[in-house]
Amino acid sequence: MEREKIELYVYQYLVEKGYSLAAMAMREQSGIAESLRTVEDDIASGMLLHELDELDHFRQMEKGSNSMTQKKAKFDATDFTVEGVDNNVTPSHPMVEYGCINDRHSKNIICCQLCSNDNSSGGEDDVIVSGGADRVLVIGKVAGLPDTVVPSSLGSSPTAEFKAPILCIDKHPTLMRFIIGLMDGSTFVLDGSGGIVCEGPKHSKYAVRVGWSPCGKYFCTASYDKTLEVWEEGSCSDGESDVLYTRKRVFKYEGSVECFEFAPVVQFNDSTTIVATTSTQSEEEDNSTKQDGVSNPKENKRVCGNGEGNSQDEQHSTMSSGDDGVWELIVGVRGDCCLHCYEIEGVGEYRINMNELGDDFVSFSPRDIRVSPSGKYLLVATDKDRVLLISRAAKCLVKVFYGATNDEYSNPRCCWDKDGVFVFSTSQTNEVVVWEAKTQRVVAKLQGHTASIRDMQYSAKHNVLITASFDKTIRIWGADVAM
Repeated sequence: MEREKIELYVYQYLVEKGYSLAAMAMREQSGIAESLRTVEDDIASGMLLHELDELDHFRQMEKGSNSMTQKKAKFDATDFTVEGVDNNVTPSHPMVEYGCINDRHSKNIICCQLCSNDNSSGGEDDVIVSGGADRVLVIGKVAGLPDTVVPSSLGSSPTAEFKAPILCIDKHPTLMRFIIGLMDGSTFVLDGSGGIVCEGPKHSKYAVRVGWSPCGKYFCTASYDKTLEVWEEGSCSDGESDVLYTRKRVFKYEGSVECFEFAPVVQFNDSTTIVATTSTQSEEEDNSTKQDGVSNPKENKRVCGNGEGNSQDEQHSTMSSGDDGVWELIVGVRGDCCLHCYEIEGVGEYRINMNELGDDFVSFSPRDIRVSPSGKYLLVATDKDRVLLISRAAKCLVKVFYGATNDEYSNPRCCWDKDGVFVFSTSQTNEVVVWEAKTQRVVAKLQGHTASIRDMQYSAKHNVLITASFDKTIRIWGADVAM
C-alpha cells in the first residue's frame, strides 16, 4: 500500500476516535496536509481497520492451510443503490433526542418495541412494550409522536410479571398480541394486556430471540440451546375462538442461535437467482412463472406479507406493502461464518458465506440481522467492530461498516431507516452509530445513554429510532427539525 494512503487511513482513524490533538499534529507535520483536510468526505469510514482486518484474515488462513485457493467474491460494490431516492445526491442525517422514558423499570431494560394498537374509536394508539431484568413486562401508551414524547400513566406501572428476566419481545403484525422469551428458556404468547394466551416452546437455555412471520401465521423462537423452533397457528378442535399453535419445524445447530430474520423473496435482475412472486397472481400466471424457476405456495395460500423485518409492523417493505408474498427465514449462529436460509413453507434452503473471500474461517459471529426495505440486502451486526452488508442476489459480502465498537461480550443491534439510505448500529461506547449506506461514511453518533444499549428499532410510521438501555431508559430519536 502506498505511503499516502496509509497516512490518510491513520489520520482518519485518529479523527474518528476523537484523538484531536494527534490528528492536528499529523495534519500540520504531514506533507499531504491538503489531502488530510478532505479525508472525511472522500473515503468510507474505518478504512484502517478494514485493511488490518483483511491482513489478519489472510494470516489466519495461511496458518490453517498451505495453499490459498479461495477467491474473492465477484460483486461490484458500486452497484449498490438505494430504492426510491436520488442516488446522485448525498443526504444529511442530523438527529436529536425527542424524548426519554425513565420510569418504567427498576432494573436493566433488555427489550422494547414501538407499535400501534387499534382503539375502540377506530383510531390507533402508539404503544411501547418493554421487558427487563426486573421480570416485568410493561405495555404503555405514548402520545405526541413524532414531534414529542408524552408517556401515559400506563407507562409507569407493570402490566405483567414473570418468573425470569424478559430477554426478547415481538408484536403480532396485525393483532394486539405479543410473544416473549425469558432467561429460563420459557416462551409465551400474550394478549394486549399481558395475559398469557398460550405457552410456546420451553428451551433448555436462554430464549434469546422471538418473532412473528410478517403474516402472523408463524412464530419462531431461538435459544442458546442451539435450536430454533418454528410454530404454526391452527384452529382448535372444539371450534372455539381460542388460538392454537403447534410445532412445525425444529432446526439444530452446532452453535448457539443468536438471531433470525424474515426476508421477502424478491425478483432479482440475475435470472439464475431463485425468485418468487406474490401469491395473489392468477393460476395461469402461477404456472407460467414456475417455468422460470419460481415456485409459489399451492392453491395460492397466504404465506407471509404485510410488512418486513423481524415482525416489526413499523418497518414496512417498500416492495409489497399490504400484499401477500413469499418469505424466507434467515438464521445467524455463533461460531458459523454462514447465514442459514430456509423457505418457510417448503424444503428449500441455502447458505450465504459472510467472509469476503468466501472461505470457511470463523473470525466473528452474527448478532443481529435486518433485511433492507427493498429486500435486496441484509444488514448483519457482528461481535468484532464491524457491521456487514450482504447482497441476497449475489449471496456475498458487499460492504463493511466500521465505527461501532463491539466485541464477543456485546449484543449489538442494527437496523435501517425507512428508505434504506442510512444504517444504524449500537456500540459498546453506549452510542448509536449512523452510516450513510452508499458511502459507508459515519454521519452521526447518537449520545445520551449511560449504559449498554440492549435493543433498537426504527419506526417507519413515525420516522424515529427507539433505543432501550441498561441505564433503565427508553429513548426516542428523530430528525433535527431546526436543521
